[in-house]
Amino acid sequence: MTNLRKLHLEKTAITDAALDHLAGLSNLEYLNVYGTAVTDAGLAKLKGLAKLKRLYVWQTKATEAGIDGLKQALSGLEVVPDPGRERQSAGQAWQRAAAALAEATTALEKAKQEAGDLPGRAEALKKTAEETKKKADQLKQQLDQANQKAAQLKKQVDKITQAATAAQQASDQASGVKAKLDQAQAAFNHLKKLSDETRERYQALGGKVD
Repeated sequence: MTNLRKLHLEKTAITDAALDHLAGLSNLEYLNVYGTAVTDAGLAKLKGLAKLKRLYVWQTKATEAGIDGLKQALSGLEVVPDPGRERQSAGQAWQRAAAALAEATTALEKAKQEAGDLPGRAEALKKTAEETKKKADQLKQQLDQANQKAAQLKKQVDKITQAATAAQQASDQASGVKAKLDQAQAAFNHLKKLSDETRERYQALGGKVD
């Protein structure tokens, strides 16, 4: 069966000798020898299977060295389990965990430091709040005083405005009286002029004026 692509030999009694019979399976891609007596020597017999891509070796006698040797011979081969690959993944996972732990430790120390500073910061904030409230009370008192002064000034302005209005009215009345007085004075002057002219004419005609 030279065209065979998958072969399941798991949980059988095969040994390394059985793998000699796989040499002609040039198209084999999948092989499962889980739970068998296969060793590194048996894995070495698979190096001629150029198309082999997946190999399962759970609960066999294969070692990490034998698996690595077969992977070097067959490019792209995935072996399950792969101790080297699993160790590498575990190492990377450990490095990530260690980095995360270090970061968490730094964050914890920072949090502890900040937590230690909280009482002092809280006391400072409380003091600042008290000073701010005191200043606000002072400003409110000053504002109340300013409002009182503004009310007093408004009353004075109202009085001055009333006085100015009265003065304007008196001025208007005085202007009217003056105009009438000027008219009366002009009439008097005119009458006096007529009287003087009449008297002079009367005297010129021989009249006597007492």
